Amino acid sequence: MWVIPENAQKPADARIKVSATTRKPTSPIKKARKALRAISSTAYRAARMDGTPPSDAKKAVMALFASELIEHVLETPSENMVERIHALFGVNAQLPPPVSANVRKLFSNFLHEHPFCFDDALSWAYQYLNKLSKDMGLEATQFFTEKYMITALVDRCHIENGTGKILDPACGGGNFLLYALDYLCDSSRLPTETALPDYVHTQIKRLYGYELDPTLAFIASVNLRVKALSIIKEHGYAVTAEEFFSKIPDIYCSVKDNIEGALDIEPSSHLVKKAGTEQTDTLASVLSSAEYIFTNPPFQTVKGMDGKQKAFLKDNFPNAKCDMCNAFIEFVLSALADDGICGMVTQNSWMYLDSFEQLRVSLLKRYSMKSIIELGSNAFYDLSGEKANVALLIAQNTRPNSETSIATYSLKHLAQAETERLLSSGNGVGGHRVFLCQLEVLKQPGARFGMLGTSRTQFLQSSCPAYGEYAIPMQGTSTGDSKTLVGYFWEHIGDADWRPVSKGGGYSRWLGLNSYSVKWGKDGEFIKETQGSAIRNAKYFNETQLVFSDTGTAGLNVRLLREGQIFIASGPGIRVAQGDYLSHIAFLNSRFASYFIRLLSPKLTIAAGYIAKIPVLDELLSSGTLAEFARTCIELKRDRLSKRPIYLEYKPLTDIGEPTTLDKQARRWFLKDIEDEWLQLRAEKEIDRLILDAFDLTDTDRENLNAQVGCHALDIGGSKSLSINELDGAISDLLSANCMLNRTRSDKNHLGCDGVLEFLAHKNSVSPNKIYRTVSKNVLGFKKTLAKYKDAYIHSVVLSALGYSTEALPRELPESKLLEEISLRFPNLTSELDVITEWVQSSLTAFHKAAFLNTPLIYYSAEHNAVELPRGQVWGKQTMRSALLQTH
Repeated sequence: MWVIPENAQKPADARIKVSATTRKPTSPIKKARKALRAISSTAYRAARMDGTPPSDAKKAVMALFASELIEHVLETPSENMVERIHALFGVNAQLPPPVSANVRKLFSNFLHEHPFCFDDALSWAYQYLNKLSKDMGLEATQFFTEKYMITALVDRCHIENGTGKILDPACGGGNFLLYALDYLCDSSRLPTETALPDYVHTQIKRLYGYELDPTLAFIASVNLRVKALSIIKEHGYAVTAEEFFSKIPDIYCSVKDNIEGALDIEPSSHLVKKAGTEQTDTLASVLSSAEYIFTNPPFQTVKGMDGKQKAFLKDNFPNAKCDMCNAFIEFVLSALADDGICGMVTQNSWMYLDSFEQLRVSLLKRYSMKSIIELGSNAFYDLSGEKANVALLIAQNTRPNSETSIATYSLKHLAQAETERLLSSGNGVGGHRVFLCQLEVLKQPGARFGMLGTSRTQFLQSSCPAYGEYAIPMQGTSTGDSKTLVGYFWEHIGDADWRPVSKGGGYSRWLGLNSYSVKWGKDGEFIKETQGSAIRNAKYFNETQLVFSDTGTAGLNVRLLREGQIFIASGPGIRVAQGDYLSHIAFLNSRFASYFIRLLSPKLTIAAGYIAKIPVLDELLSSGTLAEFARTCIELKRDRLSKRPIYLEYKPLTDIGEPTTLDKQARRWFLKDIEDEWLQLRAEKEIDRLILDAFDLTDTDRENLNAQVGCHALDIGGSKSLSINELDGAISDLLSANCMLNRTRSDKNHLGCDGVLEFLAHKNSVSPNKIYRTVSKNVLGFKKTLAKYKDAYIHSVVLSALGYSTEALPRELPESKLLEEISLRFPNLTSELDVITEWVQSSLTAFHKAAFLNTPLIYYSAEHNAVELPRGQVWGKQTMRSALLQTH
């Protein structure tokens, strides 16, 4: 009744549709949320039309929504329902009757069209309105719990076995409490000797909630009352408006504004009032002696945190390290009655990061961890990407002993729909379970949870030398103002103050991402003058061989540091102390290394310290075989990058020495790129094989590794038939103007991809060998892709003729004209001058702007019929038209 499954249907056509953006079925919940967001926005704009302040407009809309929700369950409408609800919400001025009627109709239609959203529609509508009104200052941390998370926690805690208080100390719209009531009043649990209405109200008396936001606390109160009425109504009893107003649940908010909320260390003097009333009590009374606590606390870290709140957390929850969620974990466990049980939605960083070691130690020594379910990123419907790595925690206020085991489940590699199905049904979730002895976790380095690993990987972690014994991963310099001090290298060619820099910020193995320079001056003088900057490890620039991207969502990706290049915070360095730097880069670009990074740290960024902890073998870091495979990968990658003018690896074009056409050159470039990537994948596969064999990983270990970071592309054996047109469209869609892969991750479960073969293999479960052979044998059929390559080739021809290189800006050509220069430089392309002329006049400006990432060096001026600099300079004294005439 809580989870609506995705109704995906397989296509009748047996062929695979190889598409870079395969369309997935829309989740009913996502569809409903989108509709609710639109309705909330429409209602809010209507409420604000006459100048009503944001807070009043929000309350007016919520009052109308709440009125409609209540009347949705009543037998007969209440004459003064709207007025009474407006009063309880504290609405100063109601909306005009026509507007109110329209708002209520919108919400009523939504409830009829999406009945499965009945319980939480008010909560989500309020969240969407908060994003618009921004009057509370809680928008960034106020995010409500998905139903499948709620059911997974409540179902596993067996609240029917107790009789005491069930508490949510950060209750939001009351969704945990709603499901707890639903669970307790399930038909299978109803007593025969008690009348249902009395039983429902008895169970409501077990439920307590506190919420920092007073309006939201009242919404929770409304939701819980409506839930009680709907349960009673479902069992055949009549319900009235008076029952709604007379049965007031124990949902509380603070009498005075505060930042501490439920974390207040002096709860006995913290006055609270029951939502919708003036009845007061103390926070201590509300929060004390809870038999069960369920909550989804705010996810807020020190970044952007208010100074007062930061000081409060530092003083009172030092182990939390200014992480609000971690502070709530400490508080909730301490607030439980003896033997009490809690179920919490947490961020999983508390289980892994070095900075939270003391927190882990204190919790593991004092409380019994019953279950941890890692959901990873994309666990929330309304939060995309890696914004929150989620873990569901169930713990008990009992001292652990040698028999205490933690049931851990790693579901982070699964699609959200599959995670919901497993948690809702329970069928098959045991296949993802690993039991950890709690006291053994305490003995692990850093008391870190090894729930993703196996006994073998845990053994490797404890028995093998750490990578930090052979190399020094280092932090990079923080500029303090990257917008001013970091730019594309072509913007600063010839300026001695600017130096090439490893910026990172993306995914690329072996080589790449070298499009940037930094304003360094002498010894970082410009950075030193910038507030918030920090020069780090500058004395090691000349001794550093490798750099990596600190963004960790796509996995560890390591590249060579170019001669004369420095590194900053987002593209930190690695200084090799022992072994062959090529063997090092091979090891670090292996799936094994990325797997261990994910075991060690769930953060969105890869810190240098975690790279240093990857287990390694001495013979791998000095392996001549690994070094040769790495050299192969580097040269293959360099060949691809040398054709792209926005990378420092770019080499201006020269004549190929035989008559040719633009179409032939486009085909050559395309086929060479595909072949280079294919050979790189083969070399990387050998690197993987050597490393996994060296660590003697079992089949189970390898399956676990594949589940967490994806299999190697060459292990994908799909043999589905390929449509040339569909494959052409998919490749073309994946290519940027420079014909480089413009998306690096096929989905959240895989590491980043370094080319189209790898991406499409993972995205569509098709053998890359099959894709490679299909392209090689049918290249003329790839019309869209070849058209992109032709544009890129002509662009490079023009830039080369203008004298552009990574060290020289396009120069003026005072005597010879562009076409003459092309004729001189590329005598075997003279048959294509008309085509090039047409391309320059019709396509150069837009293409060059896209290729140079909206920071162009040149453009075509129709007025002067010339290629010009953006600052207005014209190439040469004659126009292109006269140059063309002279050439012919």
